[in-house]
Amino acid sequence: MIHWKTVINLIISNVSLAGNNTKKTFPLSIFEFIVLKACKVDIHLPKTPIIKEVIWSPTIENWIKVNIDGAAVNSHNKTTAGENLGM
Repeated sequence: MIHWKTVINLIISNVSLAGNNTKKTFPLSIFEFIVLKACKVDIHLPKTPIIKEVIWSPTIENWIKVNIDGAAVNSHNKTTAGENLGM
């Protein structure tokens, strides 16, 4: 019969060995992240998206600036939109 602490150490060492030999990127779930870190697996972060500099300028006095952002995915005409009203 194997002691439970020995089993945990075996699981950690086997997951660490298998996980550190892969080139897969970091999973999206925080739960998966916690499990992989507990098993001492090196995390491969996804490629950084393109970062663009945006210059903001205040509006003219007595004007209202409206920023609108929207997104759509091929999901049978389902879309989302959000707005940020700044004064």
